[in-house]
Amino acid sequence: MTVRGPIVAGYNGSEQARDGLALGKRLCSGLDTGAVVLSVLTYAPTETTMDAYERMLREDEARLGAEARAALSGIDPIEIVAMPGVSPAHELHDLAVARGAAAIVLGSTHRGAIGRVIPGTVADRLLSAAPCPIAVAPRGYADDRRSFDSIAVAYDGSTEAGVALELAAELARALGARLDLVVVANPQAALTAVPTAGAVPMAGGHAGFVVTEEGTERERGRMQDALDSALATIPDEVDATGQVVVDFDPQSVILTASQSSDLLLIGSRGYGPLGRVLLGGVSSAVLREASCPVIVTPRSLVADDAEAVAR
Repeated sequence: MTVRGPIVAGYNGSEQARDGLALGKRLCSGLDTGAVVLSVLTYAPTETTMDAYERMLREDEARLGAEARAALSGIDPIEIVAMPGVSPAHELHDLAVARGAAAIVLGSTHRGAIGRVIPGTVADRLLSAAPCPIAVAPRGYADDRRSFDSIAVAYDGSTEAGVALELAAELARALGARLDLVVVANPQAALTAVPTAGAVPMAGGHAGFVVTEEGTERERGRMQDALDSALATIPDEVDATGQVVVDFDPQSVILTASQSSDLLLIGSRGYGPLGRVLLGGVSSAVLREASCPVIVTPRSLVADDAEAVAR
């Protein structure tokens, strides 16, 4: 995966949108790419004259554009786009497609805790149909002066995780950051239908299925092989490490990693429309509770084409 297009950011003048611009600036600087900032003016001329409405649009366009340029100082080129509209998510999607965006960057919802990533309505809508990676900054990120020293990526050997790993390695190389592969061996992935000695019955009503030490060890070994194979693909100039953690709760392990990382990447689930970002249970929960910026990558178009042929 090679980043070629600009970073597209949504900006409405809010504190959360400034958080998104701060993340966008860091990504632009590291990837040596430009930025496109979109401000969707969602009010309508219901109680004013058309002249007054158009003047208001011009004033807000100028104000938001000046604020965005100031927040992105040092980035070149910068394109400012402002337009009236009713759906910022729809307009961001279309602009990202038109510009061939490397990523769409947004701020978190105003309801979230400081330092937490909790997507708002625009992010939620984009995540269901985004044509490129989505990056969401936690609340207060504009005031966070830390550099990208440590990047974590959730990896499970799937094609979707491979897409996230490829982008994470590219970012780590461009930003001079360490790369940590977070790999979880979930014993539930190795359920055994026939009870054996030392078996621990599954909670939650999985009648006839058990977790065994042998099954858990097989799963740990499988994920260790996936980790070793992944590390072998990472360029030598990237300082990459990883560890397999045996845990029934992959979400918790990934969230713990986000607490000591400056950026977290996670892949979307393995089914859904071509090239879209679609969140599964773990990635959705991680995105809402992570302690650092999160980038969710879309499915690989190559994988989609292969699956279409197989069907």
